Amino acid sequence: MNQASIKFFIACLGLSILWVGTVPSVFAQKNGTAKELDATVEKFLNENRRSWHDLNVPYKDGKHYSI
Repeated sequence: MNQASIKFFIACLGLSILWVGTVPSVFAQKNGTAKELDATVEKFLNENRRSWHDLNVPYKDGKHYSI
């Protein structure tokens, strides 16, 4: 094997490992609709709002964040 083919092999191996490690985790997080997730997050935030004292983002600004 020459040096170029070794580099190619290592690059392919690295990309394969990266792909195998990340793709399943992306699909594992899809467990409900966006509205169900939003309702769950909103409920959690409402229940815990008084327990957080050091907010990096004011509640008003964070509430209007959308992806």
